[in-house]
Amino acid sequence: MFQDIRQPRRSLKEVLPGRQVSVSRPKKIKVEEPRERAEEPREPELKVTDYSSFSEPRRPNGSRLFLFLIIAVVLIGAVVVLSGFLSSARVIVVPKTADLVFDKAIVNYAPVESMIFTPISESVALVATGQEKVSEKATGQVVIYNNFSSAPQKLVATTRLESKAGKVYRLVEAVTVPGQKTVSGKVVPGSVEAKIIADVAGDDYNSPLADFTIPGFKGGPRYDKFYARSKTPLTGGLIGTRPIVAEADKTKALESLHSSLVQKLLIQSRNQIPEGFILYDSAANFEFADKLLAGSGTSSRATLTTTINGSAYLFEEVRLATELLKSQPQSNLNDLSVVLPNIRNFNVVITVVNQATTTKDRVLKLTVTGKTKAIAQVDTVKLISALIGKTKPEAASIFNQVAEIQSAKVGFSPFWLRRFPEDPAKVKIQLEPNSQSGLTP
Repeated sequence: MFQDIRQPRRSLKEVLPGRQVSVSRPKKIKVEEPRERAEEPREPELKVTDYSSFSEPRRPNGSRLFLFLIIAVVLIGAVVVLSGFLSSARVIVVPKTADLVFDKAIVNYAPVESMIFTPISESVALVATGQEKVSEKATGQVVIYNNFSSAPQKLVATTRLESKAGKVYRLVEAVTVPGQKTVSGKVVPGSVEAKIIADVAGDDYNSPLADFTIPGFKGGPRYDKFYARSKTPLTGGLIGTRPIVAEADKTKALESLHSSLVQKLLIQSRNQIPEGFILYDSAANFEFADKLLAGSGTSSRATLTTTINGSAYLFEEVRLATELLKSQPQSNLNDLSVVLPNIRNFNVVITVVNQATTTKDRVLKLTVTGKTKAIAQVDTVKLISALIGKTKPEAASIFNQVAEIQSAKVGFSPFWLRRFPEDPAKVKIQLEPNSQSGLTP
């Protein structure tokens, strides 16, 4: 029988002398998880987009297309409306011209228009050498009218005329008053100018413009049908003393006063003449009333006062230019209405052909000297009326039919317009008579 032989236990240290042996109990071995290693750089990944989820672009549907059409129509309409509102046309017209020289050209001019000047006065002081007693009557010009019949009426010198104030004046010379006449279906009284003088001396008969009757016709049918009206004030009446001045001093003073008054009256009158008429210096007739009175407060001084009045023939500029053009048969403007820019500076000598009692019935012979450029007168109002709504080619045809036009050029705004505006106010015509360029539409 076997028995267990048990040797006494010895330590490892005792078994293995000289060596230190450490014997420990078996331990549980802890297995550590491997540490994360530093990530190695990796190449960037390429991202691949999956386009399979995208759909194709949508095409505009019918509603959007309709909206686009509406917007387009509105825009086009706005452009059309604005074009009509802002549209305009400008026409540069070069009228026909001709250089003319008049060397004592003769023109018979009738009927004649006239104007009555508004009197003006001016005074100057003179040295008096003494005093003299005077008794003078007032004088002036009147127009006598015959509204009784078509037969002329003769009035002898000294025929009385009575003012509404009861003052009596007399004709200086005999006159014949023409009878009535019919003008444009209307009966017009005959008339004649005459000089009258107060029946009595004195300044009481000095008078502004007044109306008169003829006492000799009183009680008969002619009394209400014959009458007179002042053409000038009645002046010069004086009873009393008047200073005496040297004749040379008086003459010199009168020359200065008359010259000054003529220039002032012409300047004043030219501002009063109707538009389109001309007043030549040679067409004016002047009358002077001179009065010499004692100076204020002293017998050694005198005051010389002159009053100027009168009348003048007036000439219608376009009519005179047309008549002058007839004396130039070689001109290319014959039978056209023309303007002569320098016509107011011509030298004109006037001769009365017939001594008619009224200005309108007189015929004047004008002797004219001067030179100017004649310019055909284009009726711009009529031309604009013809151009409204027309195209440029149609406008060119119109220009060719107007005899006064040499050439013309048309411009539209906005530039895309093809016709003249319908509104005449939007068509402007510019005349350039000095242009030498051959402009065409």
